Amino acid sequence: MVRVIIAHHDPSIRLALELFLQAQTEIEIVSEVRRVGELLRDASLVEPDMIILAWDLPDFGKFSLSSHLIKTTGILSKNQVKGVVIRSLHNLPSNPVIVVTGNTQEDRFAVLYAGADEYIYHGDEPSRLLHLINALKV
Repeated sequence: MVRVIIAHHDPSIRLALELFLQAQTEIEIVSEVRRVGELLRDASLVEPDMIILAWDLPDFGKFSLSSHLIKTTGILSKNQVKGVVIRSLHNLPSNPVIVVTGNTQEDRFAVLYAGADEYIYHGDEPSRLLHLINALKV
């Protein structure tokens, strides 16, 4: 059984991911969140095996969320802040992070550079997500 957190700000996408993944017998949704702060909290509490994370979460690159990280690391760019958040998720008991992103090559490179294990575009077939989960499960 793969324990998954879904982190996406759009309720309809979160619901679609939830319904698709709940239909898979080997996947358990242990938390659904819409903000990075909730994700970091829940990831440490429920110890998921994997995180599915929207690249454009509302508070992902905001200074209010990451002011301590920015002050202590000197990070300035939004993508670099996202990278710190993704890497901090790897320090938790959960390992693989799959990022849901737009359809641009620029997004793809930024996601992988930030430390995500894999990415999926919004328009990809659901079977691709299942393939990635199976490929990354520990």
